[in-house]
Parts: sequence; structure tokens; C-alpha cells
Amino acid sequence: MSGMDRQARRDAVARYNAEGVAGLYDRPLPGGPGWLGDGEQATLKALILAGPDPRRHMAARRLERQARSAPDSLAGSKLPPAGQR
Repeated sequence: MSGMDRQARRDAVARYNAEGVAGLYDRPLPGGPGWLGDGEQATLKALILAGPDPRRHMAARRLERQARSAPDSLAGSKLPPAGQR
């Protein structure tokens, strides 16, 4: 438990003594429910992981052009032709 504040360590030890290992897990934070439901969170996660659509977002097109024009030693791997992703 190095790197912990003395009070946080004391609280953790007290919770461990009272509840065992289960007392060390994070507890739900106070406050109201989240803004997004489970389905909306899954949709948002999928959109973020998919990344920007180069046909719609100028920055993505610019980055794609830069990646294609970079030397192979810098690019790491070649991008597939546009439209084949």
C-alpha cells in the first residue's frame, strides 16, 4: 500500500478489518443515476472505438493523407485503400 495517503491507508485497513477483501473494492459514488442508459453507453462506446469517418470528417481525411504519404519506416503498416475498411 505504498504511495497512499496515511488517512486513505487507515480507511482501507479499517474497511478490510470490517469486511475482508470485499471492503477494498470501490464503492458506488454518491449522486444521481448516469445520463446514459446501458444501450446508449454501448452505442457511444462503439462510435468512439470505430473512430471518425474519413468521408465526413476533414481531420480524419487529413490524417489519412499524412499517414499515406509518410515513409514506410514511420507509418508502421500500410493503410488499406479508402472505402475498404
